[in-house]
Amino acid sequence: MSRFQWRNVTAIPIVHGRLPFAIEVRRQLLEHRFDALAVELPPSLGPAVQEAITRLPKVNVVLYRERPDFLTSEPRHLWYVPVDPCDAIIEALRVASGERTVVHFVDAETPEFSPRPLLLPDAHAIFGLGLEKWYEAILPEVRSQVRTPQDAVRERHMAARITAIAHELGDQRRLLFVCGLGHWEGIKRHLEGHGGNLSTDVGPDPALVELRPVHPRSLAHALGESPFLTQRFEEWRSGTSAGPFDSIKVVQDALLVAREVHREDPSTLFEQAGPPELANLLRYARKLTLHSRRLFPSVFSLAVAARGCIGNDFAVALLNVLNHYPANDDPGPESIEMTDSEGSFDGEAAELSARTPGEARTMGQLKLRRRPLPEEARRWRLDFDGHSQCSWPPEDVALENFRDFVMKRALGLAGLGIVRTEPFRTSFLDGLAMRETLRNWHKAEVHVKEEPRIVGRVGSLVLIFEEDADGTKFPWRTTWQAEKSWESTLAFYATDPRADMVGPKIGRMRFGGAWFLYPPLPVPDIWDDLRFERARLPSERLLLAAIAWTPERFIAYVAATPPRLAVKQAAAEFGKHILYVPLSSFSPKTLERLRVAHVLGGKEVRTWAGDYL
Repeated sequence: MSRFQWRNVTAIPIVHGRLPFAIEVRRQLLEHRFDALAVELPPSLGPAVQEAITRLPKVNVVLYRERPDFLTSEPRHLWYVPVDPCDAIIEALRVASGERTVVHFVDAETPEFSPRPLLLPDAHAIFGLGLEKWYEAILPEVRSQVRTPQDAVRERHMAARITAIAHELGDQRRLLFVCGLGHWEGIKRHLEGHGGNLSTDVGPDPALVELRPVHPRSLAHALGESPFLTQRFEEWRSGTSAGPFDSIKVVQDALLVAREVHREDPSTLFEQAGPPELANLLRYARKLTLHSRRLFPSVFSLAVAARGCIGNDFAVALLNVLNHYPANDDPGPESIEMTDSEGSFDGEAAELSARTPGEARTMGQLKLRRRPLPEEARRWRLDFDGHSQCSWPPEDVALENFRDFVMKRALGLAGLGIVRTEPFRTSFLDGLAMRETLRNWHKAEVHVKEEPRIVGRVGSLVLIFEEDADGTKFPWRTTWQAEKSWESTLAFYATDPRADMVGPKIGRMRFGGAWFLYPPLPVPDIWDDLRFERARLPSERLLLAAIAWTPERFIAYVAATPPRLAVKQAAAEFGKHILYVPLSSFSPKTLERLRVAHVLGGKEVRTWAGDYL
């Protein structure tokens, strides 16, 4: 006999708020015929819970107080039952209503209820193992949970009620009993023994029981699963799909929805959320999930992976998607806000305790920058001083390191066209010419190479990320002087930082192209220099300025296409040589990170910029 069976009673032990148990209860009720349903809720809350179910998909909580506020001088303490679509008891009551099954509320009216959340392995394994095998595997964990005197009272009461209902039904009629996972063993011992005894405690006055919609900001605390997963389950159960509910596909859908939301915000173009980045995110989330000894990724794991693989703004977009439940978008002034232990009730603070505590939660910390409100961005934009701008030093270091790397690489490429190879005679010269050696392997010849020394240095780097033919995409054009000896003189065209304020006097820009002159020289603003008016594009103006101001022989030019012949001829007139390096030879992710920079409205802003960047 199944460990969930007693006479004509079939039990389904559950963890409140977890989807696998709701799906199992739904399957049992639809595949088998039950004459009655018993659930682990007290009769005093039954009418309010049934009323809240009729209001679904909007999520409400059943709130109750033990005594009126005027009878106590202590801070208000309220208990609540979230009418969660992913809770197995709520799903059982919904299916029973559709099947016209008799419902019994059999829990004891426990005063001063003390919640006892369970700490268990991931219930997602039920989809593969089945409920009974999963229950057998985690039984040692269930037995190790700390019990309270209230548990014994409730279990004796529920056993007595189940015994009476089963006797009333008779042996030929079946009863389905949905109860908490930690109580079934104790209830079954009483059923197989003397049958338990009823509690004499009285529930709260009906006037002290009420329904309140949950505020959108509190859905993540009230629901056992993420609001997005809850919404998708609600859509599935009310639809016509014959297939099983796929919670893994819901995670993929959440990422795709977040990507669309992310793309709609122009300022998020600084972060790339393409297929490779999403694939990396899923791999990282999988590792985080396994590290936390779970099978299904939590919202926290997905947010950590999103921030690490794509960026802050995508992580914020994903969190907003995962915590969005459309039915509660407009809860009304009577809505309740809550956290795990406290809340706001009618504008006043109150201590809250869940009557169906479910699984214990572990909290993690993830530092994210929220997007500024429109009013904040507007105020910051007005305070931004366009006459005392400066850069953010950590970004300067990254840019200068990249500039130094590209200059050395370009100088190395300059000598490739004049490398000479010859058969080995008496010296290896500048090393083995592997390609020529392999080509002449049949002759048993070893070839060596001679690399003539390049006379001169690279004095400028022109880095073109993107062209701007009409000057509308990158309207901001300026020239910055070096603050320190290791910095370059920098001229660039970019997006307007005032259009994307990320903090007080902190704007974010995206480079279209830039010219680095190192060692630095005091250069007037090249965008006002009439000598460079013949340039057809902003990129050509940068290159012409580099030709005119670079004291060294070589200029490194990194772009998608090489410069025009006329510009090369202008360089030759000045005795300069342009070393072209294709933009595609660098990592797109590295380039994307380098082209994003922040502009500060004064050096004093550096003291607080780290709080926003």
